[in-house]
Amino acid sequence: MSAPRVVIKGEFAVIGKAGRASRDSGVAWIKPLWHQAVASFAEVGHLALRRADGTPVGVWGAMNDLDESNQPWDERGGLYMPAFESPLDAEPPPGWMKWVIPAQTYLVVSCDTNDYHDVYARAAESLAGRIVGTIHEFYPDPGADRIDLYFPIAKGADPISPAHPPIDPQAGEACTPASVKEMSWPL
Repeated sequence: MSAPRVVIKGEFAVIGKAGRASRDSGVAWIKPLWHQAVASFAEVGHLALRRADGTPVGVWGAMNDLDESNQPWDERGGLYMPAFESPLDAEPPPGWMKWVIPAQTYLVVSCDTNDYHDVYARAAESLAGRIVGTIHEFYPDPGADRIDLYFPIAKGADPISPAHPPIDPQAGEACTPASVKEMSWPL
């Protein structure tokens, strides 16, 4: 696991194939969603934001609560969607979903498929009570082993502001923009 970092990300949209699960259903149901989305990508590939080299800008394992209100999963479970970033005004074809993820400040922790569950559990435990939205997986190099876990720690268009400061998990108090970048996160 690399050192956690803070990322401020503006509002963005993702298009993908979503599925629903209970909290205790494990992860076996997620792999078929990825297969379905990848196999059907040609239907929506023209909607993907792309880098100069033609690869998608962002491939996400986006999550949402059952009410699709960007809240953490609750005792009922939640939604998971293999997705790619798209323009905010993109319209998905039938059979595909679009979620607009609000602007937030994230604590981002990188891991790989071997240590994913351990890293996720440690980060979620360390940030208990401080996660303000839905957690997401980002795949910076699709097909590679690296996964960046995005834990939202502040909401808003300008997330690090006096109105929406992230919480320093060590001190239990609001952070300033300068201190959040220098913060040592106990993960």
